[in-house]
Amino acid sequence: MTALPDDDIIRFTATSESPFELRHLPLLGKLYRIGSRSPYRLRGQFFCRLARRAYRVLRAAGVGGAGIVRLRLPGGERDLRFDVRNTQFHALYMPDFLPCFEPETTALFARIVGTTGVFFDIGANWGWYTVVEASRPGFSGTVHAFEPNPPSFADLVGIVSQAGLDAHVQCHNIALGDHDGDATMRIPDGVHSGLATLDEHGDVRVKLARLDSLDLPTPDVMKLDVENHEYDVLIGARQTIAKGRPFLVFESWADPQTPEMSAAPLRLLEEWNYRLYFLAWLAENGEPYYQATWSGGPARFGLVPFPALHRGLFLKQLNFVAVPEERVEELKAMLA
Repeated sequence: MTALPDDDIIRFTATSESPFELRHLPLLGKLYRIGSRSPYRLRGQFFCRLARRAYRVLRAAGVGGAGIVRLRLPGGERDLRFDVRNTQFHALYMPDFLPCFEPETTALFARIVGTTGVFFDIGANWGWYTVVEASRPGFSGTVHAFEPNPPSFADLVGIVSQAGLDAHVQCHNIALGDHDGDATMRIPDGVHSGLATLDEHGDVRVKLARLDSLDLPTPDVMKLDVENHEYDVLIGARQTIAKGRPFLVFESWADPQTPEMSAAPLRLLEEWNYRLYFLAWLAENGEPYYQATWSGGPARFGLVPFPALHRGLFLKQLNFVAVPEERVEELKAMLA
């Protein structure tokens, strides 16, 4: 098969590995796992609907449960307890997220954070990326994890503490934005903590701050998962970003009804001389795809450049990468 000619795609091969192994999943988690499936057969659909109904009833009744996951660390293994009511722990047990959650993004962070870097995990929830980076063999850097939602923050602190990673991780119960003060947030569906968002009609009050107002080290890499508040976070981090020119990896939502909200953070980054990339899987001949069949082991990935104007051509929810123009060659060397 003929390979594609050389182009602007930054290609790399990596193996995404999860340091976690599920040891116990309580009933509520099992129901959530079953109910999230979309089987074709009518019998399977019936059981999924039944599981979803049972999950809602038990959750509304306050039923929870502690799951157990084993974490592989450089010095050995530890069993960690997690609260199954936080649906974002699905990264540890949902079939769609195995053998590794978001393998393309996990593989990228493993290369660009390195062992001595400063990593900002903004919108950390319980801390998948925080723990994966801080538990890598030889890691001597620092992770700053930001999570404003109180229950998710409690999960984050608990997981970091149980893992014995306090020396490398600092947890901040704060939302980042374009001004200092207070804000309110809510979970739109009342269930999925990964959708928690700042909202003036929210019922949970949280502390809000500009990243520039915090006395923190300059990051080498920043991850943003802030549910359509990327622009505000970037504005509040203008000085920090100008000083360190970090690599940025961020979740982006697109909606043709609110195109400006989708495009604003991307256009801002272009104004700051950042290049935008879509993190893709590569086929055998090097062509990029949104996803690929993968069950572990080495995989080929590529950073595909695109302009902010083309955001609406991609899927509604995606992770993108922003690279300072002056660091593109550095990034290529990291991924070589």
